[in-house]
Amino acid sequence: MTRLVTTLIILFLTAAAYGAESKILFLNLRLKDGTVTLSSAVVTSGTLKDRGAEGIAPEVFYDMRNGEGLVIGTGGIQDPSIKRYSYTEADHPNDMKTKVVHVNDAAFVLRLPWRGDLKELEFFKPSTEKPVGDHALPPLRVSLGKVSVVLNEGASK
Repeated sequence: MTRLVTTLIILFLTAAAYGAESKILFLNLRLKDGTVTLSSAVVTSGTLKDRGAEGIAPEVFYDMRNGEGLVIGTGGIQDPSIKRYSYTEADHPNDMKTKVVHVNDAAFVLRLPWRGDLKELEFFKPSTEKPVGDHALPPLRVSLGKVSVVLNEGASK
């Protein structure tokens, strides 16, 4: 009897694991004049790939917040307003050069695992300000704005 109960529990847990479909939240965002805005949000079936350590430190960070304003997750991305171009010149084909261009208006996509309790993202950069005065502390971060996560009509697949 114990063996039967154990087998039924294992089958139930396996079925529940397969029934809980993984979903991805795609956020189409824009960083313009130092402020992040949301263009659209779509949820679709799937699992995020592990990006691992890409070797490049994030430059823009975000806090994921629930309806009560509590942080339920954090993350970071490269600054979408900084474009890096690598190229070679015809007379020096073995010398790779890189050009960094700062743009004032950059569209980008942020992919996150879907969470039903995610209501808002707050974007920020670390502050580069120096303290003024004897006891003044600089702000720890510079806000790039908050976006409410509102799914587009018919966006959940």
